[in-house]
Amino acid sequence: MSYIEIILHARTENPTLEEALNTTKTPLPAQRLKTLLSALCLTASLAACCPTAIAGETPVSSKSSPSTATESQTCCQVLELRQYTLHPGKRNTLIDLFEGEFIQPQEAVGIKVMGQFRDLDNPDRFVWVRGFADMPKRAEGLSAFYGGPVWKANRDAANATMIDSDNVLLLRPASPHSGFPLGTNVPGNGKIDTFVSAGIYYLNKNDADFPALFEKSIAPLLRAAGANIVGTFVTEPATNNFPKLPVRTADNVLVWFAQFENIAAFDRYRAALEAMPAWKQLSPQLRAHILREEVLRLGPTPRSRLPLTANDGRHDFDFIIGRWHMANKYLKGRLKGSTEWESFDALSEGRFLLDGLGNTDEFRPIGWRPGLVGHTIRIFNPDTRLWTIYWVDNRSVGVDKDGLMAPPVVGKFTNGVGIFECDDTLDGKPIRVRYKWYDITTDSAKWAQSMSGDGGKTWEVNFTNTLTRLKD
Repeated sequence: MSYIEIILHARTENPTLEEALNTTKTPLPAQRLKTLLSALCLTASLAACCPTAIAGETPVSSKSSPSTATESQTCCQVLELRQYTLHPGKRNTLIDLFEGEFIQPQEAVGIKVMGQFRDLDNPDRFVWVRGFADMPKRAEGLSAFYGGPVWKANRDAANATMIDSDNVLLLRPASPHSGFPLGTNVPGNGKIDTFVSAGIYYLNKNDADFPALFEKSIAPLLRAAGANIVGTFVTEPATNNFPKLPVRTADNVLVWFAQFENIAAFDRYRAALEAMPAWKQLSPQLRAHILREEVLRLGPTPRSRLPLTANDGRHDFDFIIGRWHMANKYLKGRLKGSTEWESFDALSEGRFLLDGLGNTDEFRPIGWRPGLVGHTIRIFNPDTRLWTIYWVDNRSVGVDKDGLMAPPVVGKFTNGVGIFECDDTLDGKPIRVRYKWYDITTDSAKWAQSMSGDGGKTWEVNFTNTLTRLKD
């Protein structure tokens, strides 16, 4: 059963399950989240358990509550990337007018003003981004704003700063999870010491294959080099339904936005990318798709929504998407002084969940415990910036009499190393369980599970994976 089939099956059996996981506006209580995830996995004919259960040991509920997930909020289904050429010396005049008068009235009619920027390579260019729920809402919002009193009172002053305002790309998210994650940012939360870049790839007119290539092969390299990608968009093919404002219709583009701590970090990213052998190997394939590339280096204004809260962690597991070979070592005894290890291979495939706010990967050993199939379910909480990670498989069940899943590990990445822990029991005694992710590159990663019987003073590693990405 595929992931899409699992969701549809769960939806048929329990109409409120998908709604609760995808549309809740507030963090789910820990108990409710456990119940929902248990239902999801059981509906899909999967059974849940904590990592200890794979060894045949029975875990009990953790005393501490896990982090809970919130809705994946993304903006928007339609986006405008607007670049204005201004009269010399007029950029600050327009920015002051824009931020003082034009943000709130647009938001009031359903337009999301996502970002305002100074083009760092052109002192007379102002760049901004706004989004809409869909094309009909775009027409409604623009009609309301440009027909409203605020624009009428200030349009002459705004237009007096501009030479050209028709350089506009109409865009949509490249995939369901690639829109801007709104998080808690609101206009006014922009951090002017943070740097944003927009990469624009101009493609052949009928090129429909490049977005998948970007997500699968290009974006992982960009992230590995240091780019924090916050949104990826492609040309919106619908007819411009507000013709008073022209848009460019001749170009087929993919646009990706990234943020960096500062310009120096951006420069380090560019140097790291150019030095990557995998990037050099990809270049011929890129030339077959890309007619030309434009890179905008953008400084956010004080009321810009972008950049988002820097590196909040929601993309830390993006590397797991795709197919992997896993070389595993498994310690037979747990916290018993055992030195007997089993070595085996496995295959894994990672997929996004919840429009990118979570993910899952399937674990299928080769020749070890025949018939075993396991899944990891990871959910990111934007409020706490922590990941909650569950293990499920078809052998150990791991669901208590109330239908609740065993305790998850909870944690985050720091400086490229992910540490995730939970309380559990082993043979009736309290223990601490830890996952560790490290040595992560575009095509490889390492994972280790450890346990502690003394409250975390000492740790015993009992399960390791070395992952190598499989090439199609």
